[in-house]
Amino acid sequence: MKLTQFEKKLVQRLEISEESIAGIDKDFNTWIVEKEYITEQELTKEMADYFGMQYVDLSTFQLNRGLLETLPIEIVKKYKVIPYILNERALVVAISNPTDVFLVEEVRIGTGKKIRSVLAEKKQIQDLIDRWYSGDVIMDAAQKLVDEKHIQFQNERKEEEQTEITNSPVIEIVEAVVKEAIIMKCSDIHIEPYEDSVRIRLRVDGDLIEKMSLDKSIYNNIVTRIKVMSNLNISERRIPQDGRMELQGVDLRVSTIPTINGEKIVLRIMDKTMFNYSKKELGFLQENMEAFDQILKRRQGIILITGPTGSGKSTTMYAALNEVMDVSKNIITVEDPVEFRKFGINQIQVNTKAGLTFSSALRSILRQDPDIIMIGEMRDAETAEIAVRAALTGHVVISTMHTNSASETIGRLRDMGIESYLISSALIGVVAQRLLRRLCPHCKREEELTEEQKKVIGRPFLRNVYKGVGCSKCNFTGIKGRVPIHEIMTIDHGVRDLIQKNASADEIQSYMNQKGMITLQKNTLHLLEDGVISYNEYLSIMEDKEKT
Repeated sequence: MKLTQFEKKLVQRLEISEESIAGIDKDFNTWIVEKEYITEQELTKEMADYFGMQYVDLSTFQLNRGLLETLPIEIVKKYKVIPYILNERALVVAISNPTDVFLVEEVRIGTGKKIRSVLAEKKQIQDLIDRWYSGDVIMDAAQKLVDEKHIQFQNERKEEEQTEITNSPVIEIVEAVVKEAIIMKCSDIHIEPYEDSVRIRLRVDGDLIEKMSLDKSIYNNIVTRIKVMSNLNISERRIPQDGRMELQGVDLRVSTIPTINGEKIVLRIMDKTMFNYSKKELGFLQENMEAFDQILKRRQGIILITGPTGSGKSTTMYAALNEVMDVSKNIITVEDPVEFRKFGINQIQVNTKAGLTFSSALRSILRQDPDIIMIGEMRDAETAEIAVRAALTGHVVISTMHTNSASETIGRLRDMGIESYLISSALIGVVAQRLLRRLCPHCKREEELTEEQKKVIGRPFLRNVYKGVGCSKCNFTGIKGRVPIHEIMTIDHGVRDLIQKNASADEIQSYMNQKGMITLQKNTLHLLEDGVISYNEYLSIMEDKEKT
């Protein structure tokens, strides 16, 4: 392999043998970082010194609209270059390859400006391109679609609709939106029609972020494209529809609903990895892990995973299944929909139109000699009654329910018409959980607590907590992912007695506190003290507690 003078100098300094580099079949700089002879940051600084250039760190750099408009997207993506500073004298661009002699000249011709270059890490530049320029691809494709004179939005006839869905700009828009969502690690894509525009929002770490607004004239094309890909009825716009499709290598659950301005579409990105978690990957505190283990070892009874929508209940439920899976067990699930297909488990998809409901499926399952039954959600009294019957006749039943705490689950079962003596006999454990926004580890900074805040927390000797500042790695939000919190109520003799006496949720909660149960609030406090979450995130759990 022929090396440049800089690369030869680097090989000599790092004492890399000739044998090591003889068979390299890729870019030397990429290889040397992959082999961990040097970090990308160190390599970039070495290049900056050698070529007499300024090194810049783009980890906290944020582009603005003025800078975005200085470089055509074609140049940005072709040469991997980012506009850094624009002043009266020159446009300063960040590059990662100082040996590309054509780059600066190409940028100068493309912009008509005097160009000066600085050096930045290759990965940081690519991250910025993925984050800031993918939206431009969508906007460009949308503009092409608006400008094409032959596009008609009369969807009454199928032939016309079929012509529209194969239109190239529509394909670009849908694929670019999904790609952007994957890059930002979002859970849901909201495509919302209004009177004159279409708003696209992405749910990232639990919060909706407005990404862009498109011209309303192209919306019917987008709707038709998505409906065809997910096998929905393209001529039906008056009723909600649900479907699935695959795009950009991920599964998407599609939901449409009619609004006064057209059909709103929500695409849920199905992250298959979350269904393969083990219980050790669920973020349990040690005490909660031991309590969870105790519940999973039982041979019969109901285990309920509770919490609001989007709190990770399905992930925990599948982790429980992964823990108890064994070739000697007959495991059957009833789900709506089946979000992840897993070998070794017999999965049933609810089909209400065909009469296959949770309750009807459960009746049939009991004649299939099951050991473990998983019910996607315990929605009604009939399903709950059959689940209790299954638990009392020697089966383990795992399901989910919407309650705010473990103790409130008892009251919800009573509201469904289940007698207290049956609840106390069938229920063996409840896992209540939430997902909290995790601070970005790259930009979080300490902040001093006020005396009032110390009183709220109840920790007078706690001086500092952390807050997110914002950087390129977290899209300048200060948040990077989410972390679960749990409280686990194991049904012992004391809880059974309280249930049979029709005790309130507060009385059951008080008993569990005396027994040392780690509540959601205590779990949250641990995360605050460890610098995982912010003070405001801690307050959100305290406010939820006050509401209940």
